[in-house]
Amino acid sequence: MKLLFYLIVLCTLLISTTTFGATFNITNGDVAGLIAAINTANSNTETDIINLAVNGTYNLTAVNYT
Repeated sequence: MKLLFYLIVLCTLLISTTTFGATFNITNGDVAGLIAAINTANSNTETDIINLAVNGTYNLTAVNYT
């Protein structure tokens, strides 16, 4: 019985501390969306995913320090 209690407490702690990141799907050529996704992913502690379009092209023409 004690073991079951400890397992429930452990599972509750693991579930409550797990954070799920965002998934960003960037369409072909959407440079503003890509920059926004990168900035958002860099500003949080979550594990974010940025998906780019298959065979997509993104023309980054300037340095963005924001």
